[in-house]
Amino acid sequence: GAGPLVGPVLAAQMGYLPGTLWLIAGVVLAGAVQDFMVLFMSTRRNGRSLGDMVREEMGRIPGTIALFGCFLIMIIILAVLA
Repeated sequence: GAGPLVGPVLAAQMGYLPGTLWLIAGVVLAGAVQDFMVLFMSTRRNGRSLGDMVREEMGRIPGTIALFGCFLIMIIILAVLA
């Protein structure tokens, strides 16, 4: 999510308290809930990926777009963290 990226910017602009609160709320709470929900849905559907679940629920074209979007997000994350 945006927590690890926005937190340091908030800390630089407004001090450490807003940045720390953003990291706690964004990373720990919201990120953990989102990760748990995707894990739960994937487990209920025999370990399918997010793109496969979208393809099953919405059709072939949205599923392909979701798979491509997940792939691009992973590339961007690797580029930022490299």
